[in-house]
Amino acid sequence: MRFVQRTLPRVFFCLILILPIWIAFSTSTKSSEPDPRVAQGLAAWEQVYSVLVSPRCINCHTATNYPQQGDDRHRHFANVIRGRGGRGVPGLSCATCHQ
Repeated sequence: MRFVQRTLPRVFFCLILILPIWIAFSTSTKSSEPDPRVAQGLAAWEQVYSVLVSPRCINCHTATNYPQQGDDRHRHFANVIRGRGGRGVPGLSCATCHQ
């Protein structure tokens, strides 16, 4: 009984908060005409996405502790690792070879 006394007001409180948001969302998405801003935003995102997934970006920005090379994303030669700042170890930073 105590569980119901503590839980029931919380459920009603959540419904009071969520119900208006759900109603507003459901009525706004019933429009038969798509929003042109959404189409423009998606087109802009496609341009950004194509750059972010290019080998030139994802070879250096990996989830590993070393950069990769080439379209097949093989490990960088000379056993290069990220180091403390993420730009190579002292004496063998990225800028040593890559201007």
